[in-house]
Order: sequence, then C-alpha cells, then structure tokens
Amino acid sequence: MSIPAGRHRSTGHRVAGAGRLPGLVAAVPGRLAGLRGTAATTAPAGWRSRGEPDADATAWTVRTLRTLAAIFVVIWSFRLSGYLTFGTWLAVPVVLMGLTGLLPSCRPGLPAGTLAGRRERQIDLFVLAAVIAGLAIWTYFQIYIAPDYGTDEIAFDQYAAQLALHGINPYLHSMAPAFPLFHVSPNGYTFLLNGQPLTKLSYPALAFEEYLPLLAMGISTQAAVWTEVAAWALGAVVLYAVLPRKLVPLAAIVVSLDVFTGYAVGGVTDFLFMPLLIGAAAGWDRFAWTRGPAAWRGPVLMGLAMAVKQTPWLVVPFVVAGLVLESARLRDWAQGLRDGLRYLAIAAVAFLIPNLPYLLNSPRGWLSGILTPLTAQTVPAGQGLVSLSLSLPVGGGSLRDYNSAAIVVLVGLLACYLATYPALKPAAFLFPSIVLFFAARSFGSYLVMLIPAAVAAAATTQRAQLSAPWRYWKWVVSGAAASCVLAVLAALTSPSPLVISIRSTAPPASWPRWTS
Repeated sequence: MSIPAGRHRSTGHRVAGAGRLPGLVAAVPGRLAGLRGTAATTAPAGWRSRGEPDADATAWTVRTLRTLAAIFVVIWSFRLSGYLTFGTWLAVPVVLMGLTGLLPSCRPGLPAGTLAGRRERQIDLFVLAAVIAGLAIWTYFQIYIAPDYGTDEIAFDQYAAQLALHGINPYLHSMAPAFPLFHVSPNGYTFLLNGQPLTKLSYPALAFEEYLPLLAMGISTQAAVWTEVAAWALGAVVLYAVLPRKLVPLAAIVVSLDVFTGYAVGGVTDFLFMPLLIGAAAGWDRFAWTRGPAAWRGPVLMGLAMAVKQTPWLVVPFVVAGLVLESARLRDWAQGLRDGLRYLAIAAVAFLIPNLPYLLNSPRGWLSGILTPLTAQTVPAGQGLVSLSLSLPVGGGSLRDYNSAAIVVLVGLLACYLATYPALKPAAFLFPSIVLFFAARSFGSYLVMLIPAAVAAAATTQRAQLSAPWRYWKWVVSGAAASCVLAVLAALTSPSPLVISIRSTAPPASWPRWTS
C-alpha cells in the first residue's frame, strides 16, 4: 500500500514539514548521491525492508508442511500396528508406510533445486495416497471390531436409502426400524423433550441418495460407513486439487486428524457434503466475472452440499452477500444484486434436483422432514455454550434463549462481515461454526466440519486491494458485539422452569411397616 506524501511510512500519520521533503531532496542531489553505498544506506546481506516478503521464510514454511504431512504417514503406520493381532498380513503395510513416511520427511534437508517442481508435486500426491490408504485399512478394522452404527442419523440415512431403492418415500415412514436393524445404541439416539426418541428422517434427500450406488450393487453391510469414509477421502483429494501448490500438503494433514477420522467411522454424516462444499469454496469470489462452465461450478456444488444437510445453508448468506459486494465494487449495485440472485438461483436449482421426486410425491412430508432439526423439540446437547448449562448450574431455563442467541450471533456476524468487507472475506465459510456454537444443540461435528472448506476458501480467494471499510463500521461491530453479549447473558441467566424441593423424608402411610 502506498503512503500519501506527507505521512510517516510506518504509521501513516502526518509528519510536519514532510510536504517540503521533495524540494529538499531536489536541492541537494549531490549530497544524497554521495551517501550511496555507505553503511547508512546499504543493507547487510540477508536483510529485507519492512513489508518485503521473506522468500526464505516462505520456503521453510512449505518444507515444514511437507515434513508434517510425511510424518502423518508414519503416524498411520503406528495406528495400524495396534491391529497386528487381528491380521499378520498387516505387518506389510505397517512397514511400507513407516518407510515411505520417513523418506519424504527428509526432503527439507536437501539443497534447494534438488527436486524439480513436478517431482515435488508427485511426492506430495504419493503422501496423500499413503494416508488415504492408511485411512481405508484403519476403517476396515474399526468396522471389524465394532460393526454397530454409532448414531441414529447414519442408520436413518441407510434405512431411508433402502426404502427409496424399493420405491418407498422415506419421508412418509417412521425410521424406528433402523434402530434394531443397525444395532444402534440408545446413546446414539436423538431424544425429544418428552423422552421419546426422534424417529423421523431429518435431512434432505441427497443425504441418503449417496448410499444408493452401493446398495444397488448389493452391498449393504456397513455401506453407510464406507460411503462416509470414501466421501472424506474424496474431500481430501478435492482439497489437494484446489489448494495452491505450496499448500497442498495440508490435504494429507487435514485428512489424518483424529477428530475427522473418528467422526468418519463413528456415524457422522457431514462428510457427504465435504467434497461438495470444498469445491464450492474454492475461488467463490470469482463468480461475478467468470463465465462458462467454471461459473456454474461454485453454485452447483453449493446447492448439492445444501441437499445433503442443513449446515451449508448457513454459509449461503455470507457467500451471496460477498458476491454482491464484489460485483458492486467492479460495476454497480444493480449488477451486484443480479449476480447475487443468479448464484442463489443456480444453487436453488441444484438443491431441488435430488429432492424433486420426494417434493412432488409429498410436499408437506418432505418439507416437514428437512425442517425437523429446526422445529423438533429435541433435548439440548453438545460441546458449545450449552455445555455450561448441562454440566454446571448455569442457565438452561429456556432453550429458546440459546437458539435466539445463535440467531443474534448470525445477524451480528453478517453485519460485521458486510461493514468491514473484504477484511473478513477469507472466513466466510467458517462463520456458521461460530453461530452453531451458541445453539441449544452444538455438537463438535457442527464446529469442525466446515474447517476444510474454510481452508480452501481462505487459500483461494483473491486478496482485494486494501480499501477503507464503511465509515460507520466501528459502530456496527460495537452494536453487534453488545447484542451478542446480551443474548448470551439471557441464555445463561434464564431461570429453570421447574423447581424441586424435598418436603419430607418420611415414607408414605401406605407403605408396610416391619417390626421385630
């Protein structure tokens, strides 16, 4: 960023007399010329000016990422070695993965230029393939040891797919038979406030339609888990494809994190939208000036991700608002609104296509099903703000207050996003996780499943030239922060609707009395 004349370079503040500096320099060219090459003006070797990119630091950052990705291959060999008692053949992949993980980790020690860029890319791809292979083998043993389904959502989705395969609308049938069919423990149920488990299909149609290919081939045993793991592996491949070349090792690192691998085999179905949302996040801000098939990629993938689960719904307001602002800065507000509506229309069509058969068959049943997470009176649970009420005597008297707090946070974040745009543009895909943190049901999967897409968005969105935010942005941020604090305090201080008091400890008169 260039500093206007008359301002200090490091702070941007006006400097007294700075406006006369060009004339002074012109008046004494000889003296200034004589200073060239002296210690006062010549920087030592290896030094760089403030604001100048440090190429050496960037190179070592890339080397560190590649080393960390290779180390995860070694970690996968450690994970698999714990199952050697279940199959001696496992010693072969354990040894191979350990060796192939150690060798690439030595790359940072090689002199610069030893490996060509194409060779580096091939090694990065080999490391990613190794960790995906480790994930597949590890998943096999997880299923072998614990073949039961861990959550009702994955059981419901596979049962719904089986019904759809036979021409039955799953939105019109109870999902209760899925509990014994897939041996779901009561710990995996979603309970209502009346104490009964939820037995209704609660997701859009693509959540179970992705299981249809395996079921059509006659593969039903653990079909849902294998589909989830395959979707997660595909998400890592998509992340590898869209990231800049220097950041591609992140794909192998992210796919190997315990929180994701545990959710993948544990019955969390969010992985079905993971590759779709990562693809939609890559370069999403270029939609306004992109034409042809490339322009359709983002909204189509966004619509399909929305057709899997409700979490991507919360991303859409930030993306559409950002597109309107991007287009308005280049052209005008009318064109910006048209571009935003065009993106929204394409995404809506992509969302409706997989849902259309069930929407036409029973509009009321389909709409009631996909809105169940928003309308059902389910018990509070999760690792977000509500955990204070679940574990400590803090608030919890009104679940509506928690959901209201989430809505206030959503509106506040959107207002800050608009007022400071484009400063918060790289975080557009991560804001819904912050919103869900304050909801009455805020499971850990809600908080981390958007991270891969957020990484893709942050790494591929264009860095706009630094521009001044809206002049009243500080008031917007202050008002949003105050509103969020008040909403959270209301949720944490709401009194309990029920009060239990012990009036007597004597047994009722009707109880038998034993005498010696």
